[in-house]
Amino acid sequence: LVHIESWAVDLAWDAVARFAGLGLPREFFGDFALVAEDECRHFTLLEQRLREIGSHYGAFPSHDGLWDSASETAHDLRARLAVEHCVHEARGLDVLPQTIERFRANGDAATAALLQDVVYQE
Repeated sequence: LVHIESWAVDLAWDAVARFAGLGLPREFFGDFALVAEDECRHFTLLEQRLREIGSHYGAFPSHDGLWDSASETAHDLRARLAVEHCVHEARGLDVLPQTIERFRANGDAATAALLQDVVYQE
């Protein structure tokens, strides 16, 4: 999850840089800056939780599916928004309740609470 938050930060700023020349309102890109800030907060909290349990960011294998999709949609803002938000983020939110329950069932109430109160609020 912390890796996904890291990519979310990168993708928010990538959207600002990559699509700034499309003539969209400044507020559109301002919203991406706010998204990046929120995703940074999520990343920081999850990374801190990893350290609390004796680990660190990068200790576990992860995949780059989110960035792969971003690369495939680099030419098209509409495609990027659809894939990033309607596919990846939606899938993550769909499985998050089960993930939270797994942490609870395995005795990690602190991580379950973090996911429930911070990340799931997205």
